[in-house]
Amino acid sequence: MRSCTCCRLTSTSVLVVNVIDVDDEAPRFTESTYLLSVTENLPSGTEVGRVVAFDADLPPNDRHTFELDVTSELNKLFSIDSLTGVIYTRRAFDREMTDNYQLTVVVTGRP
Repeated sequence: MRSCTCCRLTSTSVLVVNVIDVDDEAPRFTESTYLLSVTENLPSGTEVGRVVAFDADLPPNDRHTFELDVTSELNKLFSIDSLTGVIYTRRAFDREMTDNYQLTVVVTGRP
């Protein structure tokens, strides 16, 4: 009986490893400062403008929400759509009383 040690029977396969994205990137605003304007005497609910943010994560980990700084008294004057970043007035403004407001908007990643 003869033994063959010079050849082996083998098979190969290609293995593909996909790296799954996790929510590890913080959302960032597209601008560091937004300059928006609203005409005085317009009714409550008037759109002032929109802030925009992006997240380097892949969907669905790239979702985020917006909110105005909760410690600010300006929350009584303005509101923000948490999903779109659109800012609205909560009342009419009088330029002769106050001619500008400085808001702080926070963007937070969401699951």
